[in-house]
Amino acid sequence: MIVVKGFRVSKGEFTPEGKSEAIKFNNCILYVDTNEVAEVVGVANGTVKVKVDNVRMIGFTGWSDILNHEVILGYSIGRDKPEVTSITKVSQKPVECTPVYPVIEA
Repeated sequence: MIVVKGFRVSKGEFTPEGKSEAIKFNNCILYVDTNEVAEVVGVANGTVKVKVDNVRMIGFTGWSDILNHEVILGYSIGRDKPEVTSITKVSQKPVECTPVYPVIEA
């Protein structure tokens, strides 16, 4: 389960050192809770970078629509690293990420 707890839109442009042409960017950083990290007991927190111009929003129209909702992230494997290409809103009501605890045998 991945639950979006916050987001930050980052848009602008920069010129890399030694280059003359500016690079434009339009990203959204999602702050998430997840119980899908095998090494973590309970809930892990993290961020997911999304290129706004390259992502399909399924079941919602704006970033605020997925706050405190479960989502499924779809990825495309690119040249350098995986890129989020779709976000599907799963829950219609806000949810909490359920902690996962290992079974410890004595």
